[in-house]
Order: sequence, then structure tokens, then C-alpha cells
Amino acid sequence: MRLLNAALAMEHRLAAIYTAAAAVPAGRSARDTVERLRRHEAEHARGLEEAIRDLGGTPDAALPAAEYRTLLRLRSLTTPADIWRLAMRLENQTIAAYLEALPKLSIGQLRQTVSAIVASEAEHLALIAAESDPGRPTLLAPQAFVTGRPG
Repeated sequence: MRLLNAALAMEHRLAAIYTAAAAVPAGRSARDTVERLRRHEAEHARGLEEAIRDLGGTPDAALPAAEYRTLLRLRSLTTPADIWRLAMRLENQTIAAYLEALPKLSIGQLRQTVSAIVASEAEHLALIAAESDPGRPTLLAPQAFVTGRPG
């Protein structure tokens, strides 16, 4: 259960970043991407909460927004570049944690859910790369394997 609640905390953290990023002045494409990523992270969190309940556990609640602002220094996000740098780092950390956790999950449905989330997080990296440097489409697939470590 600890493993799932740790994953849930990561999803809450990512959702908090994208929620805060919505207040940063940016173009329409960046705003649309931020909103899409925020919705995805919220869906991931709901899926993990459901899995935790299905296993008889109690999902940990998200921290208050003010705590995320302090812990993640979200007030320092003043430009789209700031958002993408932080998002890239935390998405990579999240992927790495999921990949480390995956072999420890013994329930097939749970492994499937986590695998789907990892794939989605990898897609997020591609979106973030496209937004952070739209002139360099090679960033969309910078390496053959998604490892959660900057390549």
C-alpha cells in the first residue's frame, strides 16, 4: 500500500505543478498543454486511489495547494521555460520511480495500470519537449528507451 500511496503522492505533485503553471503567462499552445497534462495527472491519481481502495486501503490525500507552492517553489515559475524545466525533471523522476516499483507489483491488473501510467508519463515528456523547444522536433524522441533519467 505504501508503494501505491507514494505513486499517488507523485501524481498529486505533478497535478499541483500544472495547476500552478496555468497562472503563468504563456501562449495558447502552452496553456492547452498544461491543461491536458493537469487532467492526465488528475486521472492518474483517481486510478491509483481506486486501486488502493480495491485493495482495502485508504488513499493518502493531496497536500494543500500552499504546501506544494512552498515545497516545489512554484512561485518561482514565472515563464513557460521555468514550467517546462521543472515538469521535465519531475516527470523523469516519476517515470524512474514507477519503473523501479513495477517489478514489485504482484497483481496483474495493478501492473497494467502502472504500466499505462508510465506510458502516459513518457508521452508527457514528448509534449513538454515540443513545448520547450518547438524548433527541434528531434527532442520528441531523444532516446530509444524511456528510463526516467535525462538522456
